[in-house]
Amino acid sequence: GIVVTQDFANLIEGGSLPYTWSKLINDIDGPSRANGVAYQDVYNLSAERGVGGYDTPHRFVASYVYQVPFGRHGKYLSSVVVVKDLFADWQVSGITEFQVGLPLTITQSFAAWGPNTQRPNVVPNANPSLPRADRTTARWFNTDAFVASPANTLGFAPRFPLHGPGVNNWDLSLMRDFRLYERLKMQCRAEAYSAMNHPQWGNPGNNLSNRNTFGVITSAGGARSIELALRFFF
Repeated sequence: GIVVTQDFANLIEGGSLPYTWSKLINDIDGPSRANGVAYQDVYNLSAERGVGGYDTPHRFVASYVYQVPFGRHGKYLSSVVVVKDLFADWQVSGITEFQVGLPLTITQSFAAWGPNTQRPNVVPNANPSLPRADRTTARWFNTDAFVASPANTLGFAPRFPLHGPGVNNWDLSLMRDFRLYERLKMQCRAEAYSAMNHPQWGNPGNNLSNRNTFGVITSAGGARSIELALRFFF
């Protein structure tokens, strides 16, 4: 569970802490789904049953606004000359997101079933996933858990035998309003996207036939981005 102490809760002006725990199972993904994959045998959809392409077992998103308790209107340093005005009325806000990666399908190059994807086989008793401590960009999952299915046969690997890299992202901002005249206000704002600069890895190579990239991560999302802004309200 999530526990917020009373003292901290009194400082939070607004926010939410939604957490989702779920599992999606289906036979086939709709064609409009970005992470959907084709079936192997339209005459045996029961063999396609498994985790869906947009299954997200765990997702946590926190949004928050924190009023800094210093300065003229705060609990601390409210009577110190100069300091009380320098630190008054600053706010820290942000959005923090943690999410398990989307399901990852494994394919092989040759297909014996028309336009559909031919999946490989899974080695008996092999776990396609690696422990978190063993995952690297050079080997994100257990590549030895898969072997090519022979030509003109259906591979028995699930549509999505494992999940790709997840999301760990912090977007933060620091801002303060300055009242210039009765109806004119200036806002100073600094924003940092991906503030912790945590790598947001792309999916690893998923084609068993390409051993040079199979299980290898070769892409990532953007790095930290910082913006400074002045806004006037009138």
